[in-house]
Amino acid sequence: MELVPVEWKVLSEEWGRFLLVDGTELGLRLVVSDIGLDSKTLDRPLPNLSLSSSLLMRVRSPQELRERVREKPEISRDLRPEQIPDLEIIGIERIEARPVSRYVIYYRDREIVIEVEPHISAIARTLSYRDRIGNPLYIVWWDPALRVLSVKKKNVK
Repeated sequence: MELVPVEWKVLSEEWGRFLLVDGTELGLRLVVSDIGLDSKTLDRPLPNLSLSSSLLMRVRSPQELRERVREKPEISRDLRPEQIPDLEIIGIERIEARPVSRYVIYYRDREIVIEVEPHISAIARTLSYRDRIGNPLYIVWWDPALRVLSVKKKNVK
């Protein structure tokens, strides 16, 4: 698929808040870095969209978990998830705020407003490593879920 870059801007990028069953609070924020349109669908009223995104994460674990990893090594950025030992799936107790991001895409005579949210497949933790500030290491498997909220003609003056 050949992508055509488009102009776009951020309307909002909200932090979500997830409380895990082990008492850890995960903050997640989806950030889009680029948006393109499929060149074969440019003549449609709504061309196929493709985006590049990242998921930012902040971790706040209970003191008891922080104590368990105090002497563990800090994770190396070179390790891939499949190389990390002792990963265990950790359930989500509740979602206190959804990490929703909204963008407006400017394409020809249209403004396309989209909403992107991470669809979380799984969250795992290891007590064999710690992060930079002393929390156990958490990994989130996710994919961006995109919704088109509106398509309107640009205001022309």
